[in-house]
Order: sequence, then structure tokens, then C-alpha cells
Amino acid sequence: MSRTPIRFLIAAAALSLLGACNDPEFRGSNARHWVPLTQELLASMQEKGMRKEDPVLIRTYKQEAEFEVWKKDGSGRFALLKTFPMCRWSGQLGPKRKEGDRQAPEGYYAITPAQMNPNSNYHLSYDMGYPNAYDRAHGGTGSYLMVHGDCSSAGCYSMTDQQIEEIYALVREAHSGGQKAVQMEAFPFRFTAANLARHRLDPNMPFWRELKEGADRFEITKQEPKVGVCNGHYAFDRASKNGEAAGCGSDSDPELTKQVAEKRAEDNAKVAELVGKGVPAVKLAYDDGGQNPSFRFKTIETSRPEAIAEGPTIELFDAKGALTKVAVRARGFDEESIAAAVKDVGSPTTASTVVATSTPVAAPTQAKASSASVVSASASSGASHAAATPSSAPAATGVTVILANSSHSSGASSASGRDTTPSTGAHATLAAFASPGTEATSGQDAPFYQRILAKLPFPSSNDAQAQSNAEPQDALDPQAPLPPVRPSTLSRDTKPSPASPQASVAPELDLFSSHAIFAALPRFSRGSPATAPTTATGFAPVEP
Repeated sequence: MSRTPIRFLIAAAALSLLGACNDPEFRGSNARHWVPLTQELLASMQEKGMRKEDPVLIRTYKQEAEFEVWKKDGSGRFALLKTFPMCRWSGQLGPKRKEGDRQAPEGYYAITPAQMNPNSNYHLSYDMGYPNAYDRAHGGTGSYLMVHGDCSSAGCYSMTDQQIEEIYALVREAHSGGQKAVQMEAFPFRFTAANLARHRLDPNMPFWRELKEGADRFEITKQEPKVGVCNGHYAFDRASKNGEAAGCGSDSDPELTKQVAEKRAEDNAKVAELVGKGVPAVKLAYDDGGQNPSFRFKTIETSRPEAIAEGPTIELFDAKGALTKVAVRARGFDEESIAAAVKDVGSPTTASTVVATSTPVAAPTQAKASSASVVSASASSGASHAAATPSSAPAATGVTVILANSSHSSGASSASGRDTTPSTGAHATLAAFASPGTEATSGQDAPFYQRILAKLPFPSSNDAQAQSNAEPQDALDPQAPLPPVRPSTLSRDTKPSPASPQASVAPELDLFSSHAIFAALPRFSRGSPATAPTTATGFAPVEP
């Protein structure tokens, strides 16, 4: 074999590895790309007054994992033709920035006939056109970011083979009808007030608000917005003059701009209302992208199935926009599961105070204190623990963990108007002890919170003794996955679910202990047992 063919093969192999989805070649045609439109699509188009050659527009949403195809009808406006559940997308919410980051692009892209790949490695595909002018302005790198079949993603939007056949045919027919480029609007989520409120402190929000302006223009007019980029920002419906940068021209439709501003003000008011009602600011952290809930029983057939076995982790922002250690794993990718996790991670009804101290405490049999005593002990990090300990109780050197609900007035409401958990007068004190002498100081090299956890009792309703020997640190490991059931389904009046090890700290404990509480414990000092009392705040979802 001559050197030239060898070099050609090496170059081709290297090129195939560069593509985000390893789908770089637009090879010779085959029969797949001539698959006709389905009878279902044709019937739907006829019902909506559409022709197969009419223009189409595509909108995608990562968080909801939905892929919409819109088509012009007889009125000349776009109408929704079909919503496809998305089989797989990778990365996180947010734009793609560089080659190899596994991010599926977000933004406005144009699909020309030259970008259609009839002989894809993934059944059928089209290139999104990343990087576009906006991506290049921000130094975006990468290539071959596709929409394709095979339910496999490494930076692409992936569908089933049957779905991509329908999508490909719709785009193909639009091109044949004279549409030079199909606009694809790739969004992180639907721009609802609920989503905008949740994501309000996300670092990507300024970029997402730019995307929202174009989305609002489409929502108002049902016409494809004219997309440009000016000084590194998306601009819409601008009339550029000769020599003027695309997107930096004058406003071509001031009346539409006014309507968009009015809609933005209405949406902002709705967001402010939700924030006032207590919707927390969160970040959705995915293991590696997601998929539509309709594919939850087909996880094994997708790429990286272990990364989508559970929903995203909902991480809480503080008021300054910094991520805290408070986080809750959503059970799935559906809106109900995400909304429940958002509520759990930020609800003020579940706020609890954790007090850790190593001052002398009462013996286990007499360690319970009244609710009022718990409040007194946790009101100040420097308060004496004696306030929560009966004076007649014998003292022992050791550590104590106190969990106390933040609301202690029955039926009271917080200043913000949100409901608070009514007090039941239940004892919410849990104590762990070490005997005087060497045992109290053993294991001092371990973090203080590990020494606390090692002393916590773990009795079970079936066999208290067996449960106390069942590796309690594993059951309370702050890094362990969250239990599969929602914490709020636990009741003070019922025994905790066996699937929720965090709830089985003690059968008499009336307060559910969430990951957030134990995630705060590493902040306690490593010092000696004489360490001063320390207070940390976390969230412990419970049901009144």
C-alpha cells in the first residue's frame, strides 16, 4: 500500500474522532433519507391546513427533553405540528463553550441542505451549525454537533431512529419546497415563570434572557425571528445597512419591540410573585444530561445509562448567588419530580437547627429535653447546654446532636407569608455519648462530625439491637444517594419507610434528618471534646 492511501486513512480516522458525536462524514446517499412522511404526520398537516413543502421551525428544551417541530399553516404563521420526546442529551443546562465539554449547544442555529447527512453513523442526522456567530464571538470551539438517532449523545440531541426519520423528512420536504435554512431554537428550558424563578441566580441567566427575547418574539408573532449578533450579544429583527455588522442595525419593528418589553415586564412580575411565595433559587446539576420521562423504562438502550438512572441534583443558592451545601436529588426528570425536589430543598417549613457540642451532657436515659429547652439551647452558639439538660441528670463526657424544628408556635406563619410547620410539642433531641476517660478522646484524628455520627444510636422497630450494630455511619453518610422516596411523604405519626435510612436515626425521633443537616457537620472543628458549641442551619423535610 502506498504512503498516500495510508496517510489518507490516518487522517480520516483522526477526523472521525474529532466530532462530538463521531459523525463527521457526509457520505453517499442511501434509502433511509427518502423515507416518506408518515400517514400520521400527513393527516395532522391536513387537519391544520399545512402542506408538506411549507417551511418548518424547530424548538428544543433540555430540561423538559422535548423536541418541537412547527410548520407554517395557511395563515402564513407557524403552528405546532408535533412534539417529540427527546431520547437523550448530554452535559448540563447552559451553552456549549469548548470541544469535548459534552455540552449540547443552546442558541439559534440555521439548518441548510448542505448540513443534512443522509448516511449518518447514527441512522440519520443533520449538523446544527455550531459554532454560530454568537458562539464564535465567545471563543466557542467544537464541530459536528448533530441531531441524530440511536439515543446516544456526547454533545448532541439524540432521538430514536423512528423519530429522526420523521424529523429528517420534515426538514427535507421544507428544503425541497424552497426554504433555504430551517431555524433551530435550542433552549435550556421552557421560559415559564416557574423556571425563571428557580434559575434566577444561575450564572447562565444573562445568556438565557437573550434567548428568551427571541423566544418571546416568536410567541407573539408566530413568525421566525431574524437573528443577528451585535457586540457578542444576540439581537433580533434588526435592519443592517451596508457595511454595518449584522444585528447592529436599527430596530425594524418598534411595535413588536414594545410588545416584547410588555411581555417581559409581565413575566418579571410573575417571577417576583413566585419568589415572594418562597420559590428558592436553585441549580439543576445533572450527572450527564437527561432524557424525556417517557423513556424511563428504556434507560439501558441509551448512552451512559448510569448517568440517567436518577434525576438531577437540585442545589440551593444563597441570597448572594453562591451555591450552598444543601442539595436534594430529584426522583426523575419529569416536572413533578423536579418541582418536588425544589420545594424540599428550599421550603422554610422544613428548616431545622443542628447544635453540636461536646460539653458534659446527661445520660442517654435522661437526655430528652422539652421543645422549649431545645429552642433555648439552639438560640445561640455560645449558650450553655445545661439549658437543655435536666439538672438532676448525671453528666458524662461526650458529644450531643440536637435537632429542633425552626417553628414552635402552632399554626404560625413566617414573616414572608409562607406557611410554617405547626409545633406538636414533640421532643426533638437526639444525644450521643462517650464514657469519661480515653474513649472520649479516641479517634481524635477523625473529623468531629465523624465522631458524632459514630456515636448516634440506630435502633429499628424490628430489632433495636441489630440495627444499632448495622454500620450507622453508612446509613448517615452525607455522600450517600438520597432515599428514593420524597422526604415529605414521611409522617411524624407513622414509621419511616425502610427505603429511607436517613429517617431511621431513632424510632422516637419526630424530625426527619436530611442530607443537608449532615452535610453541614463537616464544618464543625476537629478540636478536642472541649470544643465550644457550634450551630449550623440545614433543611429537614417533614410532614405535619
